[in-house]
Amino acid sequence: MVISTATPASTTSWHSLHGVLLVVEDTGVLLTGSSGSGKSTLALELLAAGHALLSDDAPLVRPSPDGRLEGRCPPILRGLLHVRGLGIIDVARLYGSQAVAAPHDIGLWVQISDPTQGFEYPTVERDLHYASLFGVALPLFRLVPTLGLNRAVWVECAVRQVEHQAAGEQHASHTLAQRQARRLRGGSSCV
Repeated sequence: MVISTATPASTTSWHSLHGVLLVVEDTGVLLTGSSGSGKSTLALELLAAGHALLSDDAPLVRPSPDGRLEGRCPPILRGLLHVRGLGIIDVARLYGSQAVAAPHDIGLWVQISDPTQGFEYPTVERDLHYASLFGVALPLFRLVPTLGLNRAVWVECAVRQVEHQAAGEQHASHTLAQRQARRLRGGSSCV
């Protein structure tokens, strides 16, 4: 499924977004959501898990001529993360220079949704959903924060899911469907 949320843009202009851009397992991950939705707190969780911050609050993005979405940080914000209750932290000082990422292509978009809006997750996802950002289709995952959810692990899993499908591997729901079909054809029970 492709959802278009922004119009195509010039490949020479950089556009500022309200969000956080990180590099998680060599995939650029754009976190978006309303103010106070937990983007920077989730970034802090991912930093603690060993990933890298590219830009907090106002990442710059632009489509490339070959169809990628490039991301970078405004120089004034490089290596800084604003977390409610902690203030502005110097990521390199607290987590080391490897925790500050260089410009990187964006490969995944995570929208943090308001849990009071009642978004329902499909029971079984068979395919990735895509959204267009400045004319570039990105895999889109919607994260609804819930009590007990380890959001950093959730994002890491989403990144791995995208990487596996990009490599041509079958989605696990297809594997389950095939197993069920074989079981039904064979007439045996599920246990």
